[in-house]
Amino acid sequence: MDLLRNLEQALNAIGGSVAVAFIIALAAGILVMTLVYLASALLVLDRFARVARGGLRIGSAAVVVSALVAVLATMESMPADSVFTWDEWRSRFGQRLLLNLGSCAVFVGLAWLALRALTQERVGMIFTALVAVGTGLVLASSGQTSLAPTACAAALVGLGTVWGLQRSRPRSVGAGLRRTLQTAFLGLLPGAAIALLPLELEPLAFGVGAGLLALLAGLVGLGMIPLAIAGFVSMRRSVEWFIAIRYLVAKRRQVFISAITAICVGGIAAGVWLIIVVLSVMNGFEQTWRDEILGNRAHLRSTVASVPSPRTTRSCRS
Repeated sequence: MDLLRNLEQALNAIGGSVAVAFIIALAAGILVMTLVYLASALLVLDRFARVARGGLRIGSAAVVVSALVAVLATMESMPADSVFTWDEWRSRFGQRLLLNLGSCAVFVGLAWLALRALTQERVGMIFTALVAVGTGLVLASSGQTSLAPTACAAALVGLGTVWGLQRSRPRSVGAGLRRTLQTAFLGLLPGAAIALLPLELEPLAFGVGAGLLALLAGLVGLGMIPLAIAGFVSMRRSVEWFIAIRYLVAKRRQVFISAITAICVGGIAAGVWLIIVVLSVMNGFEQTWRDEILGNRAHLRSTVASVPSPRTTRSCRS
């Protein structure tokens, strides 16, 4: 019996370790793919930002983006259960707007200089490297020593897979994905080294990583996006605009194109809406279940434990 019990405990421990390792590897893979998709999104913004012309368009886009960010920041800073007057809300919004306008002017200037001095591929590689370095340093300072090395290992596995596919089928995978994964792997190396080395560098790593991520968020949110909006408006007479308008808005005798477009857009919107609603309901149900059922179970167990058993009562009487 003892042998079977020890074997069962060993199997449970092995299964739990394998499950935890699988979850960590899955999270690291998702993180690496997130870095790849962020780099791809930056390339799209870079494409529109490079054709931005006119100071009025860029300034108008910067004002709109700054106002939206100021509204979101003001609503986030106010508690939901508090009542604020219009003067207080306007005062906070004005302060946020002035701060965002100044920051937006600085970041737009930095982004404009970077786009004029660097190529599109170089901008994507630098962005991926900085995001990977910042993410690796933040993961290394999170207290979980296995997150940063696992993310680095996942990037290495992805790089090896892409390299093998390129060797067997040269046309199956592009060289851009290989360079992006290689950059992500090299950027995650410092975080993995800090997590594995017995050095007390977690506060410094968190400060540097958070600073890099905040700088990149400012460059993209307050620098690249206004330039991309201005470039999108500037391209209204280009081939891309012509194709988009041609297939989104049909002529009189071509109602079929507009109907197909409306069905596609409506289907995608309905699918995203359904997923968001289902996930929200499931998360709310999980929170309610945890609070109402599992939260009371601890009190029930403590109450049952405090009640003396019949054997204890008999022994005390004897």
